[in-house]
Amino acid sequence: MRVFVTGSTGFVGSAVVDDLLAHGHTVLGLTRSDTVDTTNVIAVTRAASEPVCLDFANKGVRTSVIRLAPTTHGNGSSGFTGMLVRNALQKGVAAYVGDGSNRWSAVHVADAARLYRLAMEKAAPGSIYHAIAQEGVAVKDIVTRVGQELGLPVKSIPADKAQEHFDWFIFAMMADNPASSDKTKEELGWAPTHGTVLDSVKGIVDWAKAQAAENAH
Repeated sequence: MRVFVTGSTGFVGSAVVDDLLAHGHTVLGLTRSDTVDTTNVIAVTRAASEPVCLDFANKGVRTSVIRLAPTTHGNGSSGFTGMLVRNALQKGVAAYVGDGSNRWSAVHVADAARLYRLAMEKAAPGSIYHAIAQEGVAVKDIVTRVGQELGLPVKSIPADKAQEHFDWFIFAMMADNPASSDKTKEELGWAPTHGTVLDSVKGIVDWAKAQAAENAH
């Protein structure tokens, strides 16, 4: 099958392209020429695009929605965890809010990429799937691993001081968003096989350090 992939050189898009090519598909990719900061608008654009996608299904187009885990990880930007690493580098401490028991769902980018292909090949029009390998990982556990890899102290930030420490990223540090992929596994036969978010932290740290060094020049 010939497949058109937007964002084909991005963190997730490039993994999708690799998976499609490995399974015999032909890929035509589209990417923007300049990198832009989408940190503050990405959630808004995703929320807006989902109903548009589903509306096309009502018009006879075979569309599906893939809801990625907020920490879609690997050796790259890696969603919430990548943001956490960058915050720790800037602040000189790896921190969580309160007792850190709030949870982030997670998926390895290669497993997420496989789900995009399976949805393209098998999904019914208008279907919605969760790309979730780990239903909920305590933020404290992720922060602790980040601190170990960076050689930084790990500490709790009281809730009333968290906004000052994390700035705009506070929404993620206080989020508790466990999610299930039972439907995804049952309907598409999707089975995550790659490592956990804790396994990916070293690669994320290496990526963030390289980005920081590049931006310093």
